[in-house]
Amino acid sequence: MEKKKVTPEMRLKLRAPLHADAVNQNPSKTFLSTIKPIFVTERLNDVFGIGSWEIRTEVVSPIASEPKKTKAGREYNEFTSLMKTSLSIPEYGIYYECIAGSTNEDEGDSAKGGTTDGITKICSWLEIGINVFKGFGNVATEPSLEEGITAILNAKSRNEIDAAWKLYPHLRKADSFKKAAEAMSALYPKQEAIQPKVESGMPEDVAVAAGKAEFEKMASTDSDTQKPAAESSTAPATETASVRYASANQKEEIIRLLNIPVITRQEKVKMLLNINRFDEERAAQAIEKLNKIIEDRENSPAPAASQELPIAMASEKQIELLNKLINSHHIPAPYKEHVQALQANHNGSVPADHASIILDNLQKHIADGIEYEKKTPATQEQVEDIEIYLENAAFSPEETESGKAKLKKGYSIAQARKVIAILDKEIEERSKALSLANKK
Repeated sequence: MEKKKVTPEMRLKLRAPLHADAVNQNPSKTFLSTIKPIFVTERLNDVFGIGSWEIRTEVVSPIASEPKKTKAGREYNEFTSLMKTSLSIPEYGIYYECIAGSTNEDEGDSAKGGTTDGITKICSWLEIGINVFKGFGNVATEPSLEEGITAILNAKSRNEIDAAWKLYPHLRKADSFKKAAEAMSALYPKQEAIQPKVESGMPEDVAVAAGKAEFEKMASTDSDTQKPAAESSTAPATETASVRYASANQKEEIIRLLNIPVITRQEKVKMLLNINRFDEERAAQAIEKLNKIIEDRENSPAPAASQELPIAMASEKQIELLNKLINSHHIPAPYKEHVQALQANHNGSVPADHASIILDNLQKHIADGIEYEKKTPATQEQVEDIEIYLENAAFSPEETESGKAKLKKGYSIAQARKVIAILDKEIEERSKALSLANKK
């Protein structure tokens, strides 16, 4: 039986962000995230169908047991498992396996934890939760602007343009990405519908205009520089009527010339972003200019010098906010390193097209982290730390007893963090006061 292939649409579903409740901070290692396995199971069912995939598991070595003791002195047995887990989806010829381990005070839960960790890891190879594993968090992919524009410009059909648009949702805010999509959509309009349905957040002026005979007029004016209707209406009607925009043949010739290897990618992008504003005369001039550049470079022994487009950088205010947010303990370490590496490549700044995306992600990480710490009970490590602090000689027996009574009622992670900070500061101040008193 011939195996099916995972389609681009299926891949988009696999790598899409999980449910908001699927990803939490690791209770003991807050710089890491954990994915609830049931949401991974749900994603497999949504994409491949219930009953179409199979999980097998086996114990690699006997489950070990080791006596342990908490900081507070409680003794318990810690079980450690090492499990081999495999996932198969026969219809698609997919098979993966991995070995994962887990520790727990319960032997059965230790084995179960090793299995679920294995499933989550295997499914990361299917790109489920891929950005969580990258350290970006439970967000849509944040590709480079160059990658997105290249995918648009390399499209050979309207379907490929639409697929590229869907694959890079975070780039839709970038003006150059939108303009590239508009320019290419003019060359490959949809023929099956006069007014195609607007899908996946695609700008209405791109989707609706596609396939219309009047597309060129609608796309000729940059959407970011259009005047308000009231202001535009003051222009003489004869001026608009006299404009003859570049023909389809002229645009196709420009595209053909831009695809010749001696034309740099920067030159190609720059011209394509303006192609819908060309009238017949400018289009003819562009064709003449490209032909001359191509002839000169093909006859020249030296390679054409790269003509880099200037990169617009983020504002000082954006960078100031970014530097403030990036140091929050809620930001995953890998994502922090990713942003700082980007800044290092741009003398402490970031490209303007990336700034709003990064700031959105940082604020989401922080908001998710704060919400998680508010609703999640304090970790065992935090509880033990509070118990140790309360036993310090700096506190009276009454204060220790009162603190333990409050601890017994329960703290959230956020509350426990504040309590630990308060106790630590109190011990430091009382120790200093006692030291001064002894000197006197």
